[in-house]
Amino acid sequence: MLPQIGDFIACAKLAGQCIQALNSARGSKSEFTTLSATLKALSHAALQAEAVTMDFHISEHKDVRHIERLQEIAQEVTTQRLQIEECIKGFMDKTKSYTAAFEQKEVGTNGFGKAKTAYKSLTWLSRKEDIAFFEKALNLQLEALQLLLGRFYLTAMTSSMDDNRKLLTNGFDTVEVGINDVKFQMQEALFKLEMIWERGPQDMAFGFGPEAIILDDALGRQNFLPLMLTATPEVFRDVLLLMHKGGPGYEKVESGKYVVSDEDRGGELVPLDRWSETFQPGKRIGLSFLMKHPPSNNEKQCPRCMSMNTMTGVHPDERKCKHCSLRYKVENQDRVRYFWKDLRQRPKPPPKVRSAGSIPRDRKSSNPESSDPKKNSIRRSSTLPPDEYMHPFRRVHYQRPVIRRISIDARWASTDPEFDAFLQALPPTHRAAASGDTATLDDLVSEDDDVDLDEHWKPSPGNELFRHDRTGS
Repeated sequence: MLPQIGDFIACAKLAGQCIQALNSARGSKSEFTTLSATLKALSHAALQAEAVTMDFHISEHKDVRHIERLQEIAQEVTTQRLQIEECIKGFMDKTKSYTAAFEQKEVGTNGFGKAKTAYKSLTWLSRKEDIAFFEKALNLQLEALQLLLGRFYLTAMTSSMDDNRKLLTNGFDTVEVGINDVKFQMQEALFKLEMIWERGPQDMAFGFGPEAIILDDALGRQNFLPLMLTATPEVFRDVLLLMHKGGPGYEKVESGKYVVSDEDRGGELVPLDRWSETFQPGKRIGLSFLMKHPPSNNEKQCPRCMSMNTMTGVHPDERKCKHCSLRYKVENQDRVRYFWKDLRQRPKPPPKVRSAGSIPRDRKSSNPESSDPKKNSIRRSSTLPPDEYMHPFRRVHYQRPVIRRISIDARWASTDPEFDAFLQALPPTHRAAASGDTATLDDLVSEDDDVDLDEHWKPSPGNELFRHDRTGS
């Protein structure tokens, strides 16, 4: 069965609908430019197939042998066209809820339509993997269709001299018109995509009006966020999770190991009681990830690349490395915890299941080189190359450990001598809490993800004597 003209016209229209949906979406210019170009080439190939099919139907083929060859190629072209339509429809169905949010529709008086558009603009950024897979599949389908059209063209041209003249004349005219049309469409598409790229963040941020903040995140990016997405610390954290999904910093945001600073007030940390007061329209907010400061008393040395070539940053108490462009602050651990101690923590992930052959964390390595303290010590004599950086972040808030002096004599030694034996039977986390060792408790809770705070300890058989109420039975 020979291909029909209407089938290729429908395929070209389907590619055009997908191009229109992409041109109205917010995303990276590089991603959508290449994808739109691939779709335009596919649409042009479908129009070429329509022209070739029309010429074949109106021409008179004298040689019957060519009919069988053309029918075989036509069957393959039809199969390829169906695969292309299925690929485009699958992508459009998967992203229908996203692309529909960018269509120009009337917005109610409550502004809910604008809020939905801004939220969809954020969630669209998480479809990068689908876009890359779709573009790769389209390129394969396009190459196959072009090869089949070439075979169809050459086979049809060998029928007779009259048909050759007709096909060549119509073919050259079609190609010339198609090339000019593609050039115009590509220029128009690039102009639209540049406008989207330049005004996309502003349109997304000011979708609720002029109420937006400027967020300088820990990866060195500048983002415009509407106030609705920063109303509370919990909502702001959900937005940060979406922004860092699949990239560096996601675990930091998920565990709450970050601080928010007011860049318009000297980089002061934002406490919870001043959250709504700080997040005002036009404010510049800084986001920094929390990390432990290396054991060094020299704060002028960059903790990431170990370079001494640092200078005072934007704020007086901030440092900036001239070598790796890291902006960092170093403050006491207690000060940072003071600002964020009341923030509701997200539930921790389930503990990791270790296999029987895995080596425990506290067991020393059998490698003799790893036991050498000189080889394992941090190199501070030279600047580290980028491939040896400890982290990829551009803004970090380092916590300086506070050394506490613990009393040598236990307070309960004279009044309750059995309490020492009771403490030794407890797990490490419960032992630190029962003895009041807050420093050890903080380290266990903040560093060990496997700590189960909801675990209830029960005395082992034979230790039922640990009773401190002294009330008898």
